[in-house]
Amino acid sequence: MTEPQNRNSNKIIRGLGLLLFLVVLPGGSWYYLQKGLDYQKELRSELTEYGEVPSFQLADTAGKLRDSSIFSGKVAVVGFVTPDESEQAKQMEVLAKLYDQFDKKDQSRIVVYGLNWPQDKNDSFRALRKKYKMENPEKCFFLTGENSNIQNILNQGFKWPSKNTEKDEKLFSLSEKPKNGNYPYLVLVNKDREIINYYDSRDEDRVKTMVEHVAISIPLEKRKKPKLKREQEK
Repeated sequence: MTEPQNRNSNKIIRGLGLLLFLVVLPGGSWYYLQKGLDYQKELRSELTEYGEVPSFQLADTAGKLRDSSIFSGKVAVVGFVTPDESEQAKQMEVLAKLYDQFDKKDQSRIVVYGLNWPQDKNDSFRALRKKYKMENPEKCFFLTGENSNIQNILNQGFKWPSKNTEKDEKLFSLSEKPKNGNYPYLVLVNKDREIINYYDSRDEDRVKTMVEHVAISIPLEKRKKPKLKREQEK
């Protein structure tokens, strides 16, 4: 190949490289960014306000009284756990994985109410915290009290969701009447104490959706402004 031909070839290669750098790569990046934004927008559209978390005052496993202020400014997942071991295990396994996944996020919490626990089994309920390694008392709350009180918090506050088949309506309609002694739903609460969705803990797809909803609901943590070394020495 002659020298002029080499020069032309190099120009073509440089031109193609420049085209790739200026047009193709930014275009591809924009496509995938837009696709991600569209997916987040779709996820957010699935969140609906179902009412505010009810007021309550219950003891945690250490005997400390807690109230609804534990939801303030935090994204929380709520579960009502019963002594029924088969149902209990399904819910607790999901909650434990969620606890591990968002353990480092200060903006998230997990709240577990003890539902239908006899007085002589309260120690078993308290032991769930240790069994599932959810032991941060300011990150995860296990709450107990009079069963009638907890039933009221559930039936009048968090409610029993049921599928709504009407198009363009909420995913769930709400009922105050429990269908059985167990409550298989996990409830997502935003930082303003508003209930924004329900998930059947027995449905793997719904659980995956819940994880995505939690992730997009947690506010972005502010990063500390980096300081120059000279500034730090002043």
